[in-house]
Amino acid sequence: MATKCSAFGRGACKVIGFVGSLCAGLASYNGSHSGKRYRLAFTGGGTTASEAQSAALNRCNGDSRTRNRCQLRTVVCGDGR
Repeated sequence: MATKCSAFGRGACKVIGFVGSLCAGLASYNGSHSGKRYRLAFTGGGTTASEAQSAALNRCNGDSRTRNRCQLRTVVCGDGR
């Protein structure tokens, strides 16, 4: 899986796992800023799905290029929540 990800040439790719008590969120931004196009993705974690969602969105919206226009893509928890 990491090999396919790396083929896009967009930075480091890692396959990770986590214990059942943790959750991870993914937020992204597709758009332009200062004349440049961006496709950005940010992750965040927490002990609940809500915490992971907030962490991912906060990291994404904290980037000046996104101008608070990020979208949550998914949240997964190690225990299937």
